Amino acid sequence: MSKTANGIKEILAENKYVVQRNHEQKWKNSAGVTLLAATGFFVMSFLNVYQKSYVMLYSTAFCSIMLYLDYLVARRKQNLFLIHSLLMPIITVTFTYYVIIGGNNGFAALWLIIVPLTAMLMTDLKYGFFMSLYFLVFLIMTFLGPCRGWLRYDYSETFLLRFPFLYAISFCLSTYAAVLDCRYRYSLDKREEELHRLGSVDMMTGLLNRNSYNEFESSFDAGTVSSVSVIYVDVNGLHETNNLSGHEAGDRMLRQIAAECAACFSGDRVYRMGGDEFLIIALDRDKGSVEKAAGELEARISADGYSASFGQEHRSSGIDIIAMTREADRKMLLNKAAYYTKKANDRRSSRDE
Repeated sequence: MSKTANGIKEILAENKYVVQRNHEQKWKNSAGVTLLAATGFFVMSFLNVYQKSYVMLYSTAFCSIMLYLDYLVARRKQNLFLIHSLLMPIITVTFTYYVIIGGNNGFAALWLIIVPLTAMLMTDLKYGFFMSLYFLVFLIMTFLGPCRGWLRYDYSETFLLRFPFLYAISFCLSTYAAVLDCRYRYSLDKREEELHRLGSVDMMTGLLNRNSYNEFESSFDAGTVSSVSVIYVDVNGLHETNNLSGHEAGDRMLRQIAAECAACFSGDRVYRMGGDEFLIIALDRDKGSVEKAAGELEARISADGYSASFGQEHRSSGIDIIAMTREADRKMLLNKAAYYTKKANDRRSSRDE
């Protein structure tokens, strides 16, 4: 029993992930089904007028209008919950009513056959499953069980006996197909997510890489933030460490400094731009807090026995990521040049002594 429950939880979790990751496609599917249902009820309204079936006409016309209004309201923000919250109850209540009254000489009940496939595969697996399960229980109770007295139409015994089993077959096949589709999409999405992660994360340090920075740069909208701080960090002495202690020591140096950058700027975007260069972008943070974090980062790097040159640029107006990155890089290069000049002077002083 627990294994089955865990399997259901796993499927529901996968479905939630797929819906969130493919929201636009799921919206298109649900919106398409809603419009088709609205159109279907509209067409049936004309047939009901032709057959002078006025009770059915009122219901089909009402459903058509409500579903179309639901689509118009929900499409503004592509609100899946809103479109499902009306689509599912309308289908549930309407077809329950049609089955009970035997609308169109019992023909209306046949529409139930397409409900599981449409609801689970084309709309939403979770909501569609429970709605389809409801209809299965409803048909068994009314056609084969103790609730036959609810029916207001004289279905044939053959129909009463066979239709619930026909619907059960449709329900099982649709559930199987919907679960397979969900798991297939989940597998594809996870694979795509992993490929994107590999393409946007530096494998050695775990930080975002230059590709990720380029994506951020191209999509960045300055109008969405109040301020931006850019900090360029360049490790001092990596070449010398590689030559004197080996590349493993140089890699340890980079990983340690990367870890310190991530720790001091945990809520910000931290990139390894390549080689010994790191870039930090802090959005909507005041200059004082960024400078404090940068000072802490420099102190932690020094405490680890390493050194780095910094260049900072902060703006709350005239924000331009490209220009700010270049300016931070320029300031870093000036500090780096000063570092090596001082180091060379210190060596000469040692030799003179």
